[in-house]
Amino acid sequence: MESSQAILLLGVMIIGGHLLGVLFRKTLIPDVLWIMLIGLALGPIGAGYLDPSDFGKLGPILSSIALVVLLYDGGSHLNFKDIASALGSVLGVTLVTLVCSLGVVFSLVYAVTLDIPSSIVAAATLSATSAVVVVPFVKGLPIEQKTKNLLLAEAVIADILCIVITFTVFETFTSGHFDPQHALKFLSSALVGAVVLGVSGAVLWAILMVKYSSLITDLSLTLGTLFVIFGICELFHWSGPLAALCFGFVLNNRSKIPFLYEKLKVSYQDEFDQQMFQRTSNAILEEAIFMLKLFFFLFLGMQLKINDPQVIALSFCIVLGVYFLRLIVTRTVLSRKFFQFDAGVISLMVPKGLVSAVLATQAVQYLPKEHGVWVEELVFAVIFWTILLSSVVVPLLQTDMGQSVISRLFSTFAVPEPVADQSGFSKEGDS
Repeated sequence: MESSQAILLLGVMIIGGHLLGVLFRKTLIPDVLWIMLIGLALGPIGAGYLDPSDFGKLGPILSSIALVVLLYDGGSHLNFKDIASALGSVLGVTLVTLVCSLGVVFSLVYAVTLDIPSSIVAAATLSATSAVVVVPFVKGLPIEQKTKNLLLAEAVIADILCIVITFTVFETFTSGHFDPQHALKFLSSALVGAVVLGVSGAVLWAILMVKYSSLITDLSLTLGTLFVIFGICELFHWSGPLAALCFGFVLNNRSKIPFLYEKLKVSYQDEFDQQMFQRTSNAILEEAIFMLKLFFFLFLGMQLKINDPQVIALSFCIVLGVYFLRLIVTRTVLSRKFFQFDAGVISLMVPKGLVSAVLATQAVQYLPKEHGVWVEELVFAVIFWTILLSSVVVPLLQTDMGQSVISRLFSTFAVPEPVADQSGFSKEGDS
C-alpha cells in the first residue's frame, strides 16, 4: 500500500472511529466490534486491500503499546480501597474461570482432533481474558467502579497465568517432562519482579515529579518511564502488563505515600500544578488510547482467519461452553454485594485478545506445522466470536428484556436503591 493511501485510510479511520463512538452511545453496540469488522472486511478474507504484513514489525509493537497504555490508564483509576474491596472476588472469579476454560477448551478440541498436544496448547492459549478488549469495553457501561476494578484486575491476572501456563506447556514439549517446581518459580518471579519494578519505579518517579516541578507537565516523560519499566520486565520474562498496572496505580495514589508529601514539603502551588497536570494528562491519554484502540482492533480484524468450516463450528462451540461456565461461576462465586446488572456484565466479560493471539502464533514452533497452523486459526476464530458475543449481548442487558433476564438469573444479588426525585419521593412511587 502506498503512503498516500495509508494516510488517506488513517484519516478516514480516525473520523470513522469518532463517529462509531457516537454510534455506541446511540445503539449501545461498542465501537470496537465495528472496527474489528472493518479490519476483517479490508483484510485477506475480505477485499484484500490490507494485509498484516503491510504493518511489518510495527503491528505487534503498537499492539503491545496499546496494552501497556490501557493498563496504565486502568491502574491510574484505582485506589487502595477499591483493591481491598474487590480482591476476594477477583481471585475467586479469575481462578475458577481459568480452570473451567482450560477444561472446556481441552475437552472440545480433543473430541474433534483426538490429539492431546494440540488440545493442551489450544486450552492454554485461550485461558486469558483480554485486558485490551475489557478496558475500553466496560469504560462506557453504567457499572460500579468496583466491578470495573474486578474486571481489570481479572484480565491482568488471567493474562499472567495464561502466559505462564502456555510457556510451561511449550517447555514441557521441548524437554519431554513437566517440572512443577520450575513452573512455580517462573510464576513467582513473573509476579514479584513485575510488582517490585512497577511500584519502585512509580515511587521514584513520583519523588522526581514532586522535587522538580518541570516534570509535572511532561506526560511524555511519564510514558517513557512506563515503557522502560515494561521493557525491562519483558527482558527478564516478568509480567510487563502487571508492572504497567502497578505503575499507574501507585502514581494515582502517590498522595497517600506517607513519606512523599511529608518529607518533601509539597506546597499548595505544587499540589495545584499536579492537579492541573492530572487533568491535562487524562485528556491527552484519552486521545492516545483512542488511537491505539483504533489501530489494535483494526489490526486484530485483519489477522482473523475464519475460512475453515470446522474451525468456525468448533470455535463457536468453545465460546458457548466458556460463556455458559462463566455464567455458572458468576452465580456461584461472585459476592452477592454486586448489583444484578453488574453481575450480568461480569458473566459476559471473558473476551480473548492480544495475549491469546500472540501465544497462538508460537504454537507452530512446538507442534507439527499443520497442527500448529490449525490451532492458530482456531484461536483467532475464538477471539472473534468472544468479542462479537460480548459486544452484542452486553448492550442487550440494558433493555427491558435484558433486565428481566438478569433479575431471574441473578435474583440473589443486590438491587440498586430507587433514585429519589427532588420532592423526596421515589421515582417508582409509594404504595
